[in-house]
Amino acid sequence: MRFRILGPVQVVHGSRAVEFASRHQRLLLATLLNHANHAVPVDRLVEAIWDSAPPRTAIKNVQVYVHQLRRSLDESRIVRHPHGYAIVVGDGELDADVFQELARAGMSAIAAGEVRKGRSLLGDALDLWRGAAFGDLATTAALREPVTRLAEERLRVLEARIDADLLLGEHQRVVGELGALVLEHSMRERLRGQQMIALYRSGRQAEALEAYQVARQVLADELTVEPTDPLQRIHLAILRGHDPGPGIEKEAAPRAVAPPVPAQLPGAVPYFAGRRAQLATLDGLLQDGGKEPALCVISGLGGIGKTALAIHWAHQVRDRFPAGQLYLNLHGHSGAPPVDPGIALATLLRALGVPPLDIPSEVEAAAALYRTVLIGCRVLVVLDNAADADQIRHLIPAGQGCLTLVTSRSRMSGLVALDGAVKLDLDVLSHAEARSLLCDLLGPSRVSAEPVSADELTEACDRLPLALRIAAAHVSDQPRLRLSDFVAGLAKDRLEVLAIPDDARVSVPATFGYSYHVLPEPARELFRLMALSSGRDVTVSSAAVLAGIAPSQARPLLARLAAASLVDERDPGRYSMHDLVREFAVQVAKAEDSPSYRQAAIDRYLQWYLAAIAQAAKAVNPVIARVPAFSEVDETGHEPFDSLDSATAWLDAERHNIAAIIGQSAEVGRPELSWIIVDALRAYFYSRSLIGEYHGHAKVALRDAQDKSDEPGQAAAQLALGTATRLLSSFDTAADHFRRAVHHAEAAGWSPGLASAHVNLAESLLNQAQPQLALDHLKQAFDIDEAANAVGGLVANHTITAGVYRALGRLDEAEHHDAQVESLARDLGVDMWIARSTLGHGLNARQRGDFTQAITYLERGRAMFARTGNQYETGCMGLIADINLDMGRFGEAEKLVMTALSHRAEAIDRAEQRTIQCRQGRLLRLTGEPRRAQEMLAQLLTPGVSASMPALERLTILLELTAAELDLGSLDGASWHLAEARQTMHSGGIVGMMAEADIYAARLALAQGRRSDAQALAANAVQVATGNGQRPQQVRALIALGEALGAEAAQPHLREALRIATDLGMPEAGLLRSRWPETRPPAQTAQ
Repeated sequence: MRFRILGPVQVVHGSRAVEFASRHQRLLLATLLNHANHAVPVDRLVEAIWDSAPPRTAIKNVQVYVHQLRRSLDESRIVRHPHGYAIVVGDGELDADVFQELARAGMSAIAAGEVRKGRSLLGDALDLWRGAAFGDLATTAALREPVTRLAEERLRVLEARIDADLLLGEHQRVVGELGALVLEHSMRERLRGQQMIALYRSGRQAEALEAYQVARQVLADELTVEPTDPLQRIHLAILRGHDPGPGIEKEAAPRAVAPPVPAQLPGAVPYFAGRRAQLATLDGLLQDGGKEPALCVISGLGGIGKTALAIHWAHQVRDRFPAGQLYLNLHGHSGAPPVDPGIALATLLRALGVPPLDIPSEVEAAAALYRTVLIGCRVLVVLDNAADADQIRHLIPAGQGCLTLVTSRSRMSGLVALDGAVKLDLDVLSHAEARSLLCDLLGPSRVSAEPVSADELTEACDRLPLALRIAAAHVSDQPRLRLSDFVAGLAKDRLEVLAIPDDARVSVPATFGYSYHVLPEPARELFRLMALSSGRDVTVSSAAVLAGIAPSQARPLLARLAAASLVDERDPGRYSMHDLVREFAVQVAKAEDSPSYRQAAIDRYLQWYLAAIAQAAKAVNPVIARVPAFSEVDETGHEPFDSLDSATAWLDAERHNIAAIIGQSAEVGRPELSWIIVDALRAYFYSRSLIGEYHGHAKVALRDAQDKSDEPGQAAAQLALGTATRLLSSFDTAADHFRRAVHHAEAAGWSPGLASAHVNLAESLLNQAQPQLALDHLKQAFDIDEAANAVGGLVANHTITAGVYRALGRLDEAEHHDAQVESLARDLGVDMWIARSTLGHGLNARQRGDFTQAITYLERGRAMFARTGNQYETGCMGLIADINLDMGRFGEAEKLVMTALSHRAEAIDRAEQRTIQCRQGRLLRLTGEPRRAQEMLAQLLTPGVSASMPALERLTILLELTAAELDLGSLDGASWHLAEARQTMHSGGIVGMMAEADIYAARLALAQGRRSDAQALAANAVQVATGNGQRPQQVRALIALGEALGAEAAQPHLREALRIATDLGMPEAGLLRSRWPETRPPAQTAQ
């Protein structure tokens, strides 16, 4: 099958021409053949067929045309790709490919001195043409470029064939042909020159001179220029009666002199460091052996090392390009104007040996010639400092084996989309790369002498290669200067120091300025205003607020700044600046914008954030007590969030910006923002377990509130600090903060804050195993909240009160308060508090022995916490594991423990880690590994681990460790740890754990031979567990009592234990049956 585009589009199969039903079908075929063996995106096919007015069914129509083409050609000829189609064309099947092969072979033969053979090959190439390329489709917009290119290639081959005719003495034969050609192509001086030579050699000197005058007049009229030097030399030779052109004898031809191979790369970059991944990507461009033309764009911020990378790699691979290496600085971002594509093409063509006379003045024609010259050549083209894609698109070779390397501050996304470019976006150097470069520049000894200062210098230079080189140059100029002194000077004015005074090109601010000044004013204005933002990045919305424009206006401006590499879009829709770029933006903002203009932008920005934070805080927890100043926030500047998920997602994304606003609030004259925001987001930071971060913010808020002597602000900050330190397990310190919060809230007359401080203080006291003291503060909080009908405060109060009553062993009262939490939370519609009540129900059910019901509650709570991203999700998982241990389902418990551990692997805090380790210890003990359990649990009580452990948590670990030691027979250890646990319980009134302690005390007394003590302790455990309604503990206490009593006296207690254990599904039932068969009911024993 043969495909013809050098004339009307045709497909010939055997001796038959394939017919096509419509012009649209032929346009589709022509477009695919223009990109033979390469995928063409569907949108480009649509554009090719319908230009700017496609029908709504265009894509469907393309699919129909493709189907018809496949039927007309061959199913395998049209291949579907992910985003388009390609036509498969074999070697020698496309006439344009054959034309180029014959032309290259002909020119090579002529260059080698085989003129006659070369002339014949060029003639064969030209004979393939049957008219204008693509025939009647040539005027289609999508085919304009290949039509122009192919026409230029044909004309160049024709000129080369005429040169061969003249060399062979065939001047008389070509005179007529040249006469017609110069009329058609009146601006081509090469054809004019050939015509003059042919006329002169045909004895028509006067006509040759007249042809020159005609050419001169045409050039003057059309271009107002004189003929170029080569044409003038031909004219002068004819005037003198000299043969103006070369000739050969029929038998021998002089060998043509080949132009020199271009080797234009600048010198190799000294002290190149890093960029291994990028170098590997560039190496990958050569893996196909140069079968396809390659294009790579290296983009990034000015001074980031784009040219250095390109030149360094180019020198490494220069031997892979034997036909030469071209280099051209396009001055896209420099003090000089950008190089015009026409001038760039002329420069490149001259470097390739094309005579100036032969270089067309039209850009399209020159580009076609450039591509023709490079056909079959392995040439590396480095186009440095390009302005944009339009500047370089004509400079990209099309020949196999060529590789084009472009550096630009512009992202050049169009080259990626349309030209298949590989893209390398450079960022600043890594810390190791920056340090390596500094060692190379200053010498290892100077860097190793002051390693800390060397690291500070790399960071002060933002790890920007240009900045590091300039800094190193300054330091090298002063051999006695200490790095620490230079860094100190750099801190005062980095931009001023990072410049070489006597070389304007070597300057960080000048480098940034080249990118900045070519931008349109709206983009420059937004760039300046972005530097005023407190955070590390902006979104389209926050940028629009800064500039006082609509988001639809801000979006393209941000895209323009990103394309210029002045900002980075590190995450979708979030734009940030490098530190040095931000300093430059601040500098130009101060120079170009008035203080009032800048302040207005800052005010808009802060007000927008405050409104958004207020809306998000209400979505996270609409009922929490908030500092009075919160009510004064104008929330109209931001739309309410439509769900808890959307509010939390926004806060997650904006955390770092919010942190910056808190930290800089006093600096910008708005200190109250710190305590308003910290107080508003207490529930968010708590639910996300961002405790260390929140602690830092709370300290800033307290400092600002104290500086202003603001009582509500100090109360809010102390509440925040108390919450953070409690979650960091510093309970004594937390209690102190909450007491101060009580004091400041009372002084401010802030009742909701006062109630909240009492509730939080109560929770700290509970964790310190002081539930009775906790109840006193909860009562005060109840009085305040009930008087004000503060439902949100009541929910929190009931939640903590339920926990206090669980510790006191008063499950009925705990259940009452959990029910109150659930009822109030459902009325409020706050999922987090509903989940907390569900968690409470699960804890109560477990203590009662309703294991199935407890798991149901905890699974429900876990799902609710998971939806809100709350820390209690993992806690629920652990509690379900505990219940599985209660039920003897050890495999399932182990899975849950490991899942909980992995679930929180990244965000796990110390308290949670200890809880999981304690649970692992219990699992080991119950599965017959008391030694490992004892070792694991003992680790938790070492000073380094238990330094700030709350008393209630320590109590749990002490009891579990006692059980492991009893199993091991380590009575001294058990005695020691149990004594501490019992003292804590009795001093705080922790009745909810007394039954368990008494059980272990009974076992210990029995092991020590104190049977009567064991009987009394076990009997007390039975009484406490029964009174508390703790049926699982009742079973264990009854077993302990039976062991202490022995013989017949034990049987009623063991039978009761068996009955309850069987009822609850506890593994103790099996133990009782195996160890004490006599505990079975009489009927069962008789069997």
